[in-house]
Amino acid sequence: MEKLSLTNNSMPRKIFISFLGTGPANKGYDKVCYANTDFKSTKTQFIQQATLQWIKKSEGALPDISYILLTAKAKELHWGALKKRLAGMGAKYKAVKNLPKGDSDKEITRIFKAVDEIIQEGDRIYLDLTHGFRYMPMIMLIASHSAMITKKASIVYCSYGSFLSAENKVAPIIDLLPIVKLLEETSQKGEEQAKAELFEKFPEKKIKILVCGEVCVGAKEIEEQLNIAVSKINTTIEFEIVYFAAYDLMKNAKMMKTINSDAFDFIIYGPMPHKFKGSSDMSFENYVAAKKLKAKVFGQYKGGALNKFKIQNIAKEIAKNVNDNCK
Repeated sequence: MEKLSLTNNSMPRKIFISFLGTGPANKGYDKVCYANTDFKSTKTQFIQQATLQWIKKSEGALPDISYILLTAKAKELHWGALKKRLAGMGAKYKAVKNLPKGDSDKEITRIFKAVDEIIQEGDRIYLDLTHGFRYMPMIMLIASHSAMITKKASIVYCSYGSFLSAENKVAPIIDLLPIVKLLEETSQKGEEQAKAELFEKFPEKKIKILVCGEVCVGAKEIEEQLNIAVSKINTTIEFEIVYFAAYDLMKNAKMMKTINSDAFDFIIYGPMPHKFKGSSDMSFENYVAAKKLKAKVFGQYKGGALNKFKIQNIAKEIAKNVNDNCK
């Protein structure tokens, strides 16, 4: 019977994740001791057992649960023996069974999803990258790094048991946490670069938006929807909204002067008479293009006035446009 973790929901879980391989020519692994500077494991054929011994020695306790990822062949060859070792050392564990080898896009995606589904919000992750055709650990690392962003998890341990480097039946455990730190630094630099490019595109970090035509949502609510949508860019942007809820622009000279000022990054428009004087076939969008105004235009000519739902969709389009301009 496999043991499951029962932890205090108010505390982040400590989880260990490792692939179990099949061994050379499906024959299994020789027994060695795994060691680093101040640790030496018992003699074992399983790096998972050695790594958990090291975690227990360094932190005073085992992880809350250990997830062992298995292909059908690894399960057949080694899972029975490994789970006895885990049970013998008091480790709580769960097998993630029948994973594919990762020979295709679909199989790689399936492995990624399997790892992602393991990880919960705020988990502290201990990774063993020893087994799995070399590239399976890469998938596991990428999925774990993704969870750092999407689930606020953290990778606190990452290692590799270098069996082929063994001397006198002692193999080193190599600390790979510096690789995780490099991933974090790269992601942080990417965010900083995106913010710098955003600032270059909008130097004052202020986006000017003109709202006109039939709109039944107030300027304050429009700004709120824009803030919700653009906040996903992970930076602070201010909006300056000029609001002219006038149906017939041609009867509003001030409105036309405002449009022609070329002072806006975006224009949101609701239904309105869209044939412009002197050009019977010119729509509002074509007018903006003909005048070579910089504004991107979002809206609709027909149907009812722009409501909250329509404004939400336009806000998402504006957010996407801002994001695309920073790539």
